[in-house]
Amino acid sequence: MFICFEGIDGSGKTTLSNRLAARLRERGLRLCHAREGGTLGSKVAERVRALTRDTAHLELCERAELLLLAAREAQSLEEVVRPALRRGEWVIADRYLYSHLALARHGRGLEDGALDKVLEFASAGLQPDLVVLVDVEPAVARARKRCQKLRDGRWMDVGRKSQGGAGLNVLVRQGLLELAAALPQRFVVFENTWASVEEAEESLLELVLRRALSPGEAHPSPERWTPSAASPPWRPAGVPVEEAAVRRDFFGAVDAVASREPSLAAWLLSGLTGSEADRRRLRLLRLCPAVVAWGLRSLPGDGALALRHALKALEPRLVAAGLAELGDGESHRLRRELSERAPEEVGQSLAGQGDAEAMALRQALRERAPSGVLAGLARVDTPQAWELREQLAASAGPGALAASLAGLDGSRAWQLREHLWPQAMLEVVSSLAGIPGEQAHEWRLRALARAPRAVLNGLRGLGDARSFALRELLAERLRESLESLEGLDAEEAWSLRERMVARWPAAAVHSLAGLAGGERGQRLLFRLLADFPGNLELLRAAAFVLDEARRPLGAGKVELHPAGRSLEPPRLQP
Repeated sequence: MFICFEGIDGSGKTTLSNRLAARLRERGLRLCHAREGGTLGSKVAERVRALTRDTAHLELCERAELLLLAAREAQSLEEVVRPALRRGEWVIADRYLYSHLALARHGRGLEDGALDKVLEFASAGLQPDLVVLVDVEPAVARARKRCQKLRDGRWMDVGRKSQGGAGLNVLVRQGLLELAAALPQRFVVFENTWASVEEAEESLLELVLRRALSPGEAHPSPERWTPSAASPPWRPAGVPVEEAAVRRDFFGAVDAVASREPSLAAWLLSGLTGSEADRRRLRLLRLCPAVVAWGLRSLPGDGALALRHALKALEPRLVAAGLAELGDGESHRLRRELSERAPEEVGQSLAGQGDAEAMALRQALRERAPSGVLAGLARVDTPQAWELREQLAASAGPGALAASLAGLDGSRAWQLREHLWPQAMLEVVSSLAGIPGEQAHEWRLRALARAPRAVLNGLRGLGDARSFALRELLAERLRESLESLEGLDAEEAWSLRERMVARWPAAAVHSLAGLAGGERGQRLLFRLLADFPGNLELLRAAAFVLDEARRPLGAGKVELHPAGRSLEPPRLQP
């Protein structure tokens, strides 16, 4: 029997396919997993996979991407799957040609009628007996993927496909569900949004054994399996929402998620201030320290400081990275304490800080962490900073040098960007964040086809006509078009929010940062909360923008000349 797992990134297909393989082997079945432990059994196929993920290959066009992905599957089928089937073994594959078809047609927008023929040629007639489409809400899948990267220490690992934007998973999921509807005898849609991994594993084993024992049985169109798992408590649709209820609803949902998936609960708390969030982080600290540490990024306050001190021995790199944007005396003291164990992250966390203490720390780290020091010179345009750029460029590499130019609009920065473009296009485009003007717009257009996500992220806070034209161009396919409206109160911004709110409701709420305290912002916010009561991402975004609206002006921002405090790290009560 040939079983294929499909699903968007972060759906859990790799975890579930490996767990199913272990359970079937326990029952005495001879079984081959074509991607055991997340690594393809074919070394050739694994190398092709690495090539398609590498951000150094942003120029890779959509047709070439599809052909490479089809070649990867053809090699895996020839080298791993067919020989195992000939030996009489069961075979499990984590991804097959269906994912690549959905990515090409729905995610990349290729409409060529030859798509099906390309994939038919790659498969040479071999089709799975069962396709398990692991279906998850895209926002939950994205959060799980990030949590896994944090646990693995790969939070800086950026894949080429991610440059297509967070909305890419939404489009690919739509394509996979359409394929499942067209092939109901082959596909099963396996719901995996709220179940614990143990519940999902048991339900999956039951499903596969039933299908194996009754191969000719008729099935619905398509069959959908849902493990017995309660979703978070939601208010009914259409019920009016008040501000006081938002945090209560959000924390109730977090508590429900925490009992089944602590890492996801910790991720949901990211960026929130206050004792309610801090108490929950403290309860989750030992279960998922990496995700808790990441969620403290740039947060001010005694609660965040106490948690950092509790985490510094467990996750020194993430604690150091989380000091970004913080320039107070306590943050500098913690940087010095962490500089031995996390020099790269300490250096990066100094972005935007040009005071004497920050420069002294950079000098102390320059030999051990040249890339971190260089990247941490972002938004610093002093003679000392330029001297460091010149000294560290050769040892740190083009990517770090390009990152050091973030926010700089002078002729010297533009000349250096031109030099670095062929080697570090993504970092160069990212360095344009927040820079207005004709020159920045022309450079964004140069990168638009290959790095649209980075282009849109760089438009945050920009309200000129050219920036709005780029948002309009990409709004249907990229949710970042709406997120880049953050804080913009212009009529063009409100018009785009209203037109795209049904497609990207959570992104529309994210864009209300800085506006949620006003009448127009609150009206849209509470309308969306009433219309989308089961959207956890939207509820989280609402809690965040309301939390931000209550913070003192400037809280958490870099102080270039911090006065500093002298105190013992505060304590948290669970």
